[in-house]
Amino acid sequence: MIIYDLKCENGHKFEGWFHDRNAFEEQKGQQLISCPICGSTDAELMPIFTFKIVNNHNILPILHENTPPPCIPPPLETVS
Repeated sequence: MIIYDLKCENGHKFEGWFHDRNAFEEQKGQQLISCPICGSTDAELMPIFTFKIVNNHNILPILHENTPPPCIPPPLETVS
């Protein structure tokens, strides 16, 4: 089971639960996914990423398949 963050053509954000990426694509193709706010069946995946802590000073994003690169702010400065 995977939970995706979705956004409809009108900008409403919601989540969907799917068995896998193929299940999402199949349901989208059959217009079975609809926005709970406006009912639009034109939903897209929002960018998905996690972070990997490399050391005390570096945190790297880990991008998942078929997601656009996130807008990542510059690293925070460490105060000693």
